[in-house]
Amino acid sequence: MKRFITGFVFGVLAFGLSNVVSHFVNSSPVGRTERVIYFGFPFAFWIEGGLPRIEGALSYPALAGDVAIAVLCGMGVGLLLLRRARHEVS
Repeated sequence: MKRFITGFVFGVLAFGLSNVVSHFVNSSPVGRTERVIYFGFPFAFWIEGGLPRIEGALSYPALAGDVAIAVLCGMGVGLLLLRRARHEVS
């Protein structure tokens, strides 16, 4: 069970880190007139800025999709580590 939890946490943290990285990769640089700010990977759950000006609004379906994908991938990594531990014992 300890390996599953370790894999699950690692998978969820990997998706959390990918959200942070996607913000820096997809957002416009500071100082631009049409600065656009994105948050979310693989679905953008917050977009603000641009021309015409888009007011930021949280997209709950996109956020739920991001969380669901992170949890499912975390479970997958946890199950792989659990399966690997069982094969090592056999």
